[in-house]
Amino acid sequence: MTLYYRWLIPEIKASLPTWVAMRGISSDQIRDLDTRALAVFHDEELVAIAEWYTSKVHASEYWLYIEVAPKRRRQGLGFEVFRLVSRLRHRDIPFTYRNYLHTGSLAFAHKLGAYTRQVIPPDRASLIHREELTLTFPVEALHREQQDIFQRAYVDMYEWTHELWAPVSGEHQLTLQRNALEDIDKEATSIVYSSSGSIEGFVATYIVDGKPLLMGETASRNTPHGEQIIQSCLRRTLDILACREIEEVQMDGHISDPHWLPNWIRLAPYGE
Repeated sequence: MTLYYRWLIPEIKASLPTWVAMRGISSDQIRDLDTRALAVFHDEELVAIAEWYTSKVHASEYWLYIEVAPKRRRQGLGFEVFRLVSRLRHRDIPFTYRNYLHTGSLAFAHKLGAYTRQVIPPDRASLIHREELTLTFPVEALHREQQDIFQRAYVDMYEWTHELWAPVSGEHQLTLQRNALEDIDKEATSIVYSSSGSIEGFVATYIVDGKPLLMGETASRNTPHGEQIIQSCLRRTLDILACREIEEVQMDGHISDPHWLPNWIRLAPYGE
C-alpha cells in the first residue's frame, strides 16, 4: 500500500470524515514545531490521522494520538503511521499516551513498545463510605483572599507528585497556577493550614461537565501526618457534597500519591 501524507491544514480539517473520533484535533503547527498534525492518504482516501504535541507543563515528551479508519485497521497501517511520525517529529524525545485498561488504543501502544509509567486507581466512588474517613485536623474552605497561597501550594504539590516519573518542564508555573483555580468549587475545596498560614494539604474540588472531580495531596512529600491531613480534607469535601445530594465523585490522582491513595481506597472506588 502506497501512502502519502499532508499536514493538517484548516481546509483538510474542515472536511474530516465522520469516522474520525478525534474531533478536537488541532490544525498543524497551531502553536509551534512541537505541535503537529497530519492526514495520511491512500489513493486520495483519508486512511489515518495523527497528532503530537508537547505540553507547557511537561515539555520533554510528545503526547501522541493516532487514529486509523475503521475499515483499514489490523492491516499494519498504524505501525506505518507511527514510523512516519517518528521521522517527522521536530525533536528526538519520547512519545507518551494515556487511556483506560482494556482499550484497543492502549494495546496498540504496548505493541509499539510502550511501558507503563503510572497507573491511576479506579476513578469513581460513592459517598456512602465517607464515614470511613475521620476528621482529625481543622479544615477550611478556600477563601478568595487565600487564592494566591493556594496556587503556590498547588504548584508545589504538582511538582513533587510528578518528579519521579514525569518531571515538570521549568516553564510550568503560570500554566499550573491557572489550572489551580480554573473551574474550582471554593466551598467544596478543603484545606489544612499550618500555624504560620501556609497550606499543609488540600483536596480541591473541580466541576467538570457538571460533576465534581477531586484531587489533592500535601504541599510537600514529607509533610508530617500527611495521610491524616488528606483524610480530614477528603471527609469535609465529601460531607459538603453529600449535603448537595451528590451521590458520586471522580478523582484525578495516581497510585504513587502516598497520602491520597490510602484515603481514596477507603471509599471502595470502582470504575475503570
